[in-house]
Amino acid sequence: MSKATVWGILQQIERQISSPTNRNNAVPTDIKLLLTLRYYATGSVARVVSDFCGVDRSTGCRIIHQVSHEIAKLRPRSYGVWKRRFPILVKGINMKLEFVEAIIVATSVLHNIAMHNDEPQPEADDEVDRLIEEHNVDQSHEGMENRNSSTVQQQYISYFENLI
Repeated sequence: MSKATVWGILQQIERQISSPTNRNNAVPTDIKLLLTLRYYATGSVARVVSDFCGVDRSTGCRIIHQVSHEIAKLRPRSYGVWKRRFPILVKGINMKLEFVEAIIVATSVLHNIAMHNDEPQPEADDEVDRLIEEHNVDQSHEGMENRNSSTVQQQYISYFENLI
């Protein structure tokens, strides 16, 4: 995403994600947004992204949760294929299930903002393409109910599959 696009997103959510005070070296809003975007874009674990941004893992997780909820409130205009732009969607989201919905919706909103701003499509990535293809093949097989997953997780998968 370009700086202009990220800046536009920040302007829309800055008030909601800002810390009430600067006590204890509060994390600035731009760092909060960049940390969250890096988490989405890399598919890495929260600890790695938090370390990269110089915050504790638990702080990083809280930031990702907070920013994801605020981005999700921006209301997506349409759903498109965004897995290549945000590989976390095919690599797996290593967060508590209660945070997963906001992360998925937030990446969808960000993808649509990027499309609206004519951001270029991400370059091909063999690993991501392979994961997408495996996911598409897995989803085309019958017998999904026999998979070893919780009912809630299966409901999330079914819900978001229907949006694509």
